[in-house]
Amino acid sequence: VGGRFDIDYVVDYYDSYTNRSTNGAEGSGRLNAIGVSFGLLLNNNQMFLGKGAGDLILSKYSNYKKTGENFKYDLGYGVRTGFLQILIQTGVLGTIFFLALYFNIFIRIYKSYKISINLIDKSFLLGALGVAIVFTLDFMFYSEISITAPAFFYPSIIIFAFAYNTRISN
Repeated sequence: VGGRFDIDYVVDYYDSYTNRSTNGAEGSGRLNAIGVSFGLLLNNNQMFLGKGAGDLILSKYSNYKKTGENFKYDLGYGVRTGFLQILIQTGVLGTIFFLALYFNIFIRIYKSYKISINLIDKSFLLGALGVAIVFTLDFMFYSEISITAPAFFYPSIIIFAFAYNTRISN
């Protein structure tokens, strides 16, 4: 507070945060982690099916000692996105199925929104579309919370969308 704004500092900080290499205690930055993750799967011939579900989960049965799941392959904070977590564990096939789930939910909500004539229903469905978009963006680019939170949010939205479609079609 009361200091000056230095755009060079902001650019340097952003660059070091997103483009950090795996050489160091912090691991990869967010952008480098994408290439490192794909390389990890390609080098081990595991691109299609991944390394296995639960591979990044740190537990007492894990065979690595660094704290936090993100450091198993020296990826660090960069592998924190849901997309990379799913990609490493389930490969391209599992990632496609997971993204298809998001797409299916989005389409169902959108179809319900389009056929809705009730203003309250339209408002709810428009909000649900917004949340679905935010969860998808979060999954792709920011955090892994989108892997666990839909377990609570999406079923209620899907039930509402199905119930609404059933009510309209009868």
